[in-house]
Amino acid sequence: MSRLFLFDIDSTLVHTKAGSRAMGRAFQAVFGVQDALAEETFYGRTDRLIIKDALRRHGLLTARYEELLPRLQVTYLVFLRQTLREDQDGRALPGARELLGALSSAPGTYLGLVTGNFRDSAFMKLQHFELAAYFQDGGFGDDAEARTAILRVGIKRLEERVGASFPRDQIFMVGDSISDMEAARDQGVVSVGVATGKDSAEALRAAGATSVFSDLEVARALV
Repeated sequence: MSRLFLFDIDSTLVHTKAGSRAMGRAFQAVFGVQDALAEETFYGRTDRLIIKDALRRHGLLTARYEELLPRLQVTYLVFLRQTLREDQDGRALPGARELLGALSSAPGTYLGLVTGNFRDSAFMKLQHFELAAYFQDGGFGDDAEARTAILRVGIKRLEERVGASFPRDQIFMVGDSISDMEAARDQGVVSVGVATGKDSAEALRAAGATSVFSDLEVARALV
């Protein structure tokens, strides 16, 4: 039986503040507002929703939002290349490479992404931390504002790529936030929490996580 493992990126596979820094610079470059994202919460949220809320907060949300979004994305990618190089504390989290390597070599096992990052920025981050080779597709912040919708799109996209349907009890959503666990519950897939972000193991369990690990090294040992 085939299995599908879907991974969040930030605070699940990597630790970096490059994305929030780049987004702030891009927002200033496009809309002329300095520190526009200072009051926005990035954790567990999607890029589309973060941008929309920031535009609303500063009175800039108009009917031209969808028209302006691609321009902001392109500018964001330019700054993200810079901030990834500048981020001295950025790193792949312990056990990430080992876990992905073990899963990718297991027969009948497929890997994908479910992340609030835009697709291009997701792969830019993964490439920077040498994790991109494990993934080909998934669901991204380009697809929707809500993570549950991103998960649904990601599953469908990967099933089309593989040419088969995965039973819901053989789809594993691996993430560090309550929103990851809630999305998995909403879509009827197995939720695997890793307490490597801001949400505690107890909070992840309360959100419906089927299993919770302290980090990916522990998860690798159990695999």
